[in-house]
Amino acid sequence: MSAAPSPAEPCAELGDLILVLLAGTLQGLSDRLHSDGYDGAAELVADLVEVVDDYLERAKLCATK
Repeated sequence: MSAAPSPAEPCAELGDLILVLLAGTLQGLSDRLHSDGYDGAAELVADLVEVVDDYLERAKLCATK
């Protein structure tokens, strides 16, 4: 039986921590791809980093409400 979360609980979850780690890993990958001359792939990965960062920013705003 699962209880509904109380309003005082933040809406961030353990999955958000995983996304922080993913963003850091993707940023490192993007930097490495760029330094190795794979600019197109580096830009694609940088776009993924932006998506994850935007999600985390929304989660942070939700947690502070």
